[in-house]
Amino acid sequence: MLNNDMVSFCPVADSTGWYLNVIDYPNSVDFRKHAQKICSTYTLLKTVNDNTYRNYSDSYSFYLRSYKSLFFISQHDDPNYHKLTDLLSNQNPRFAREVAKLNCALIVEANK
Repeated sequence: MLNNDMVSFCPVADSTGWYLNVIDYPNSVDFRKHAQKICSTYTLLKTVNDNTYRNYSDSYSFYLRSYKSLFFISQHDDPNYHKLTDLLSNQNPRFAREVAKLNCALIVEANK
C-alpha cells in the first residue's frame, strides 16, 4: 500500500535539496529499503526515514491489517496545510512529479 500525503510542497527550487520522508512499519522495512533504492535510481529525490508520525497516517490502518505499507511525505513542513493558501501556486509540481515517478516505478516493478 502506497500512501502519498502532502507530497507536493517543497520550498527548495534546486533539486539537490529535495527530500522525501519514506515512512515504514515493522512489516515493511524491506519494502522501504527497496523504495529508497528505486527512488535513487529513477528520481531526483533524496530520502530520509523518520517514522515519528506513522501511527497518524492513513496507511496505519492498513498496517494493522498486515498490509505492507509505505507513507510518503515531503520532509518540508507545509505552512499552507489545511489553509486557504493551500493552492497549487504554493506547491512545487516538479517535486511532486518526482514522487509520482517513484510510485509508478514501484507499481511497474510489482507487476513484472
